[in-house]
Amino acid sequence: MNKIAILGNGAIGLLITYLLQTQNQNTRSGQALNIRLLTRQRANNNVTLTVKQLNNQQKTFAVGQADEQFLAQCELLICCVKSYDVLTALTPLSKVLNPKCAIVLCHNGMGTIDAINSTLKLPQPILTLLTTMAAKRLTDNVIQHTGVGNNHLGLVQGQLHTNQANDIKQLLKNALPCFEFSDNIITQQWLKLAINCAINPLTAINDVDNGELASDKYQPQIKACLEEVVAVAASQNVTFNIDSLMKVVNDVIIKTANNSSSMREDVSNGRATEIDYINGYIKTLGQQNDIATPINEQLYREVVATSHYPQ
Repeated sequence: MNKIAILGNGAIGLLITYLLQTQNQNTRSGQALNIRLLTRQRANNNVTLTVKQLNNQQKTFAVGQADEQFLAQCELLICCVKSYDVLTALTPLSKVLNPKCAIVLCHNGMGTIDAINSTLKLPQPILTLLTTMAAKRLTDNVIQHTGVGNNHLGLVQGQLHTNQANDIKQLLKNALPCFEFSDNIITQQWLKLAINCAINPLTAINDVDNGELASDKYQPQIKACLEEVVAVAASQNVTFNIDSLMKVVNDVIIKTANNSSSMREDVSNGRATEIDYINGYIKTLGQQNDIATPINEQLYREVVATSHYPQ
C-alpha cells in the first residue's frame, strides 16, 4: 500500500499529511509512500507545507495534489473535513475513486455514515479515526503541531481483506502517535461524542478555555447533558455509567485546560460549527426514540444563535 490521498487541508489533515510524509518508506514493500493532497482547488502543482513542530523546530516540504488518475488507483483515502462537509466532499469522488480503496473518516460528531448511505451507497470499506492530536492552522499552508494525543482506528462499514487491514494498521501505527486498532470503535465514538457534547458547546457559548468548565458554575449543566447522552446511547445498545462518564469528561477538562475547543474557534472565526453532529445528533436520536433531551436541545439552540452562521 503506497498510494494515499488526504482529503482536506485543515489543521488535522495537514498534520496527518506531514506525519505520513516523514514516514517515507512502506515497511512492507520497501516502496516510497506516494502521498497526495486533495483540496477544493484541485490544482496540479505541488503544495509547499510548513509545520512548526512540538520541539519548536520548523519543517517545510512539498506534496503533490491528487488528480482523477491518482484517485482511480488510490488505496487509502483519509477524509479530514468537518462533519457537515463529508457528504459534499465525497460525492464527486464516488465516480472516480478506486472501488477497493479504504476510506478513513476523521471528524468530530456522529451521523455522517447515515448521510453517506442514504445518498451515495459507496462500495468502499469505511473506517473512522478518532484522534486527540492537536494542531493549529496559522495560514493556508502553515500549521503548528500543539499536542501529541491518541489515535484509535476501527471499521464501521464494509469489509477489509486481511492484507489490506494489516497494511493500513502498520502504515498508521508507524506514522501516528499512540495508535491502536479497535474492534469496538462504535463505543469509543460514543465516548468521544459524549465528551464533545459536554465541552464544546459550553466553551463556545461562554467563550472560555476548556479549563473553565471545571468550576462549580458549569458542573450541573455538564451532568445534565451527559445524563441525556447516556439515555440516548442506551437506545443504541451502548452503555455508560454516568459517574464514570463525568470523571472522564472532567479529566479531559483538566488535561486540556488551556485548550480552546474547535467549536469555540469556529464561532470566534465566523465559521459553521459541527453542532448538528454533536448535540444535534443527540437531539435527533432522542426525538426518534422518544427520549427527552432538553439540555442538549438548549445547547444546540444557543450555539446556533451564538455562531451567527446558518446551520
